[in-house]
Amino acid sequence: MSGIKNDTARLRMPKYVQHFIDRTGRPRFYLRRRGFKRISLPGLPYSPAFMAAYEDALHRTGGMEPIGRSRYGQDSISSLIALYYSSGRFARLAPDSKATIRARLERLRTAHGTKRFTALRKHHIRQMMDKLSAKPNAANNLLRTIRLLLNFAKERELLSSNPADNIAKLSISKDGWKAWSEDEIAAYQRYWPIDTRAYLAFALFLYTAQRRTDVWKMCRAHIVANTISVAQQKTKQRLAIPIHPQLAAAIEFVPTAQLSFILNKNNRPFKSAAAFGNWFGKCVQAAGLKGVSAHGLRKAACRRLAEVGCSAHEIQAISGHKTLSELETYTKSASQKHLANSAMRRLIESE
Repeated sequence: MSGIKNDTARLRMPKYVQHFIDRTGRPRFYLRRRGFKRISLPGLPYSPAFMAAYEDALHRTGGMEPIGRSRYGQDSISSLIALYYSSGRFARLAPDSKATIRARLERLRTAHGTKRFTALRKHHIRQMMDKLSAKPNAANNLLRTIRLLLNFAKERELLSSNPADNIAKLSISKDGWKAWSEDEIAAYQRYWPIDTRAYLAFALFLYTAQRRTDVWKMCRAHIVANTISVAQQKTKQRLAIPIHPQLAAAIEFVPTAQLSFILNKNNRPFKSAAAFGNWFGKCVQAAGLKGVSAHGLRKAACRRLAEVGCSAHEIQAISGHKTLSELETYTKSASQKHLANSAMRRLIESE
């Protein structure tokens, strides 16, 4: 706590912001302008929540004023981000969507926050993307983030048009995330024993074929009659997935009094799907694997189902894909040899 006090004492506050240390030793911040009651501000200065509340407080106490006039203008990208955070559009997002968008917006703020969004043109945005050409996914996420932010500016009548519209994304492999091979699956299983959290997370991905946004929330309450009930966050699909024996064996090692299947190093549920995903990524690295991810296990699960002859509709009933065209990307890596053997076996059995 003393570190926070010292940092607070050294920190230059935004204009009109005052602070004090309360009786519990915590710093409290508020905006105070002549003729208005003071307005409490959450978090620490310059954090996203703080700056969004600060912008709102400035509106309520005499009109909009730039954040740090010498650094940011009223039409800066940083100011627009703060205004977006305080909007109903952002408030209505799901928690995981908020976390993803906030992370992207903060990267944009760090790289381009002082630039004027009113002066952005298509060639400026293309130049930003060109700097990330070696990472096409990152470049496309940047474009998506700028487009979202400038559409918000249009809604607020701060722009008449969105220069990010009609800019083409960088081309990337249509195969997307790499599906785990059987050798990679075996290597992970050799490294992590079945009674570890790392193995249980792996089994939940591989034997339910779900996204990390759904896997990290799975708990005992989702088990009904030897199935795991899932309400997919992305698609809103409701699924009842039979529990594979390998997954059931891994769940047996979870203490019966423990509600959540996967806990962090502090023996508490992960705070977000992103935190869970980062932790699992470290588990994958520890097993000596490279180029594979949690989402690749979802693809591997769909590949395995295709290789044993499951129909597209049967796979869809487990994965929750809304369309067969989406599912095709996931089953594309199914082994030709497995499928050919399965097809020939069915033909012979029918004769």
